[in-house]
Amino acid sequence: MNLQDLGSLGEFFGFVAVLGTLLYLSLQTRQTRQIAASEIARSLISDFREIWTSITQNHDFAELMIKGTNDWDSLSQVEQLQVHSFLVEITVHFVAATQADYIKDLETFVGVWEDNLLGVLQTPGGRVWWETCQSIFHPPVRERLNRRLEDRETLPPPWTAIPWWRAASGDR
Repeated sequence: MNLQDLGSLGEFFGFVAVLGTLLYLSLQTRQTRQIAASEIARSLISDFREIWTSITQNHDFAELMIKGTNDWDSLSQVEQLQVHSFLVEITVHFVAATQADYIKDLETFVGVWEDNLLGVLQTPGGRVWWETCQSIFHPPVRERLNRRLEDRETLPPPWTAIPWWRAASGDR
């Protein structure tokens, strides 16, 4: 074997080594992306649970949400700000979930989140809030929610259709 043959053999082994390295990096990148997607999904689900827990853990805030979704104008400015903050938070987290739509496991979860949000937006108070504040959200999300609100056939029931979410007259 002469020097030229050894050089050719070295080039071949170098090619195999580079090809093996690229294959290894491709597998590592795919695995890292899967781990990141799993972490994003876990974080969004945790955020969803935490947001809704804020209603169940705080009786006064639950009453305020019930009052606000039934009759937005009956809230004081401070109360409107509190309810507004909550509704912005759930909408912003919904936006984050829709941005992670490449995570196939989140498709059903995003649908549940969207249906909950639409349930709020169909209430008298939710409708007033959405008409007033929708301009602060990203146009594609705003269009998505408005499109769903227009399609009455696919809408979930409004929250005020749930007996325990209706404001009782005289209680507030």
